[in-house]
Amino acid sequence: MDLVKKGDHVEISLLNIGVGLGWKGGKGVTGHPYDLDLQAFILKQDEKFVIHPDDNSGEWHDKRRYFIYFNNLNSPDGAVTHTGDVDGDEDEEEDDSQDKETIYVDLSKLTHEATQIVFTATIEDAESRKQDFGQVQNSFIRIYNRDNDEEICRYDLEDDFSVENAVEFGRLIRNGSSWEFEALGLGHDGGLLALVNKFKVEDWG
Repeated sequence: MDLVKKGDHVEISLLNIGVGLGWKGGKGVTGHPYDLDLQAFILKQDEKFVIHPDDNSGEWHDKRRYFIYFNNLNSPDGAVTHTGDVDGDEDEEEDDSQDKETIYVDLSKLTHEATQIVFTATIEDAESRKQDFGQVQNSFIRIYNRDNDEEICRYDLEDDFSVENAVEFGRLIRNGSSWEFEALGLGHDGGLLALVNKFKVEDWG
């Protein structure tokens, strides 16, 4: 297992992987537990959002199918699957080395248009709860072999994000026929909306 730092790149030689998000439980200054949410943005070579014909129509009238989060758990190609939203735990003594939210990725199924998957995390109701990533302890993202749970790499968020409530943890990047993981560690203020705006999720093309 590689413990990576911001800016590091790790070759991913497997096709079937898990991406786990974890953090230490506990309560913030307003008494609310920390509750992080994991997302995946699936992008093309030009870093524009992958568009699906169902986007903005029918049952998908308010969703982009290649934006994976708690209200859209599966990509249409079956390659990216979110296991579902998990509420924050109030127990400060819980094991903080375990994943709390998970996204599975089968790169063999991923649409040929996609050249990167950006994994992000936000804090639920961060503004009203007056929470930011500078308060959340031991937050990390890890990449592992889904077949045997062997960890490939782990990125611990170490920077002091004193106002940011959304973070780009890292991304999978297609490099020819192979893939690699890059640890990003980019913070944003504005929660999930800031990320949606950055990746132009609402730009229906």
